[in-house]
Amino acid sequence: MRILSLSTLSHCGVASYNQKLQAAFHSLGLRYDVEPITDAMRAGRTDAFDNFLKRIDSYDALVLQHEFTLFGGRSRAGYDCFGHLMQQLNHHKKPTVVFVHSANFQKPERGRLFSIQGTTAKTRRAYNYFIRSINRSSATIFVHGSHAVPLLLRHKINLGRIKPTPFPNERTENCFIRRDNGTVTIGIHGFVAEYKGYECLLQAMAVLPDNFRLLIAGGRHPVIPNDLTLNNIYGFLHTGKWIDASLPALDVPPDRLASLRERVTITGYIDEERINDVFKQMDIVVAPYIYFESEGSGALGTALARGMPIIASATKAFTSIYRESHCIQLVAIRAPFELANAVKNLAADAAERERLSQAALGFAASHSYEALARECLKVFNEGSDNTHRFRIFSARSRLGVIANAR
Repeated sequence: MRILSLSTLSHCGVASYNQKLQAAFHSLGLRYDVEPITDAMRAGRTDAFDNFLKRIDSYDALVLQHEFTLFGGRSRAGYDCFGHLMQQLNHHKKPTVVFVHSANFQKPERGRLFSIQGTTAKTRRAYNYFIRSINRSSATIFVHGSHAVPLLLRHKINLGRIKPTPFPNERTENCFIRRDNGTVTIGIHGFVAEYKGYECLLQAMAVLPDNFRLLIAGGRHPVIPNDLTLNNIYGFLHTGKWIDASLPALDVPPDRLASLRERVTITGYIDEERINDVFKQMDIVVAPYIYFESEGSGALGTALARGMPIIASATKAFTSIYRESHCIQLVAIRAPFELANAVKNLAADAAERERLSQAALGFAASHSYEALARECLKVFNEGSDNTHRFRIFSARSRLGVIANAR
């Protein structure tokens, strides 16, 4: 079986997701090629898909990785761009899976200027075209968790097209080190972005004792170059004030600010080869995301697969993980003092850290990329006709681990 994927190759969560899914398909003996998302696609140019469309007749099935920043943004151009792609794919009649990494679409409001590319009326027509093209296609829309389904239903995406699936995790490798040297290192991993709650985290750090250190293992997001979160962090550590005046003021005495500055380390981008070593420096991982509707987090999945004790905000996605396996602790969104208290309590409870570590490894193992690849294969088989079905043979087969079309 030959699968063609459309995905970004930038160093970001979507690219990492697709690479791990590609490896999972390869482990099942299936070919999985990638057509890279280009700058022209990001600009919302419909002609940018010509090469992708020319290639697909040579493949049996398609996988699309969708995030609005990859297709023109939440704008008239973005809606037209992806709507056009879905309409073109409908002519080829290939079994297709679309991974929607952000199901929180924005419907244009009446009577307001929605984008620099046109009036709200024009953007609304593009939005309606975008929704109509999805519903008329044969694609199955994969979303991360059942909590994301209502987000799409608000936009009248056909329920029968939506398939909720747990956010997958890579293969587990325990990086949690049990130590008691008097220093507690709090870690946050992944690209630095506003929605991850760094302002809340720094407020928590300001009230924690001096033996608590913060390791920010990441740098600026390559696909969101104008996110000022990293600049705000540096500005606050140097001046005690947020560079962004819209953020809540935080009164930190000069001596505490100097201490905080010494206790915070920012590594910049961490590649896959170094990530395990970075996790081994952490005692507790935090994910203080600030939006309730935030969806699955690849960074959190990586921490779970490394067996790290985790404290996270009670977003819909993280609450769903907690209810399934109790493998993380939850605190309220935008609650820095509750977060600081939870960190102190967990640092003092070795048994609970051990329990969270083992539960995280168990959860990660039960939601693998290989399982996700098999779910995709089911969709491909359901979407193919009776004369073209795909099978995976076991490794014990005399033919080896291969995929057959028959």
